[in-house]
Amino acid sequence: MIDACPHCGVKLPGFRDVVCPECNEDVTVRPIQKQQSVPQKQSRDTSNDLASGLWYATEKHLFAWWKIGWYVDRGAIGPTSKGICFFGGKGPQTFINPDLQIVGPIISWQTIVSLAVSIPLTMLMAGMGAFKTLSLDDPVLYIFLIVISIFVIANMPMYWVRIDYRDEYSQSGRAYFTAGSFLGRWSGGVNQLDIAIRTYLDQKEQRTAKKS
Repeated sequence: MIDACPHCGVKLPGFRDVVCPECNEDVTVRPIQKQQSVPQKQSRDTSNDLASGLWYATEKHLFAWWKIGWYVDRGAIGPTSKGICFFGGKGPQTFINPDLQIVGPIISWQTIVSLAVSIPLTMLMAGMGAFKTLSLDDPVLYIFLIVISIFVIANMPMYWVRIDYRDEYSQSGRAYFTAGSFLGRWSGGVNQLDIAIRTYLDQKEQRTAKKS
């Protein structure tokens, strides 16, 4: 039994009628709730990005003895009126008066130690017969270990673009960027990033000099 109109909420009389005496709506039909429009997140214009697909790391993270992953954020670097800005998943970060330098090689001793432990451990397990197809007498075992070691070491991002900067609160800082893909790093991605940023900063400085 319906005691109140589902449309206007007025109390219905004792006799039952399908039409509300107040709003003349059918009381047997539930009102259709208007869907609240969810504001769409405006996408950022990426046409002016200087570089994308970058790994970003702080100095503390990059040189930490033990870390999970090489980077703290991923994103792109684009121009701003104050300098350059990193647009990452954790939010934008502006770099004012950036000073660039390519640094490296930066070695992950965590990776080296892991290889130094895992290789003898794998050989020990092979000698104990833990693998059905690999043994100490099988040259495939050693080929496998060499290939894995080369791949792990080659996959380390050894070269980074270091940026010394001031933020919007005039606090000095240091950030590191490198290409986020294996192919990007081995095809000159770090040098390309350095050139792209320097070219933009030089052009910006020239435009400022012409205006003055």
